[in-house]
Amino acid sequence: MPLNDQTTKREAILTQTFHEGDTIRAQYRWNTGEISQISVPPNFCFDPTAAVRPKSYGRSALASHTNVD
Repeated sequence: MPLNDQTTKREAILTQTFHEGDTIRAQYRWNTGEISQISVPPNFCFDPTAAVRPKSYGRSALASHTNVD
């Protein structure tokens, strides 16, 4: 019996931004009908190059000592 994909691709659209003191707030509406709000403080800094995960990870020390019979 084939497996059915029950996942929904979630996408958000920025619907509103506003300033509250030094903080910027943003409101998003998801394609699933949910609404999210985020707050970004004035000292927030995002470096996208630091957020990228490496394509491979080193083997852990625990895994290298595992014996299989």
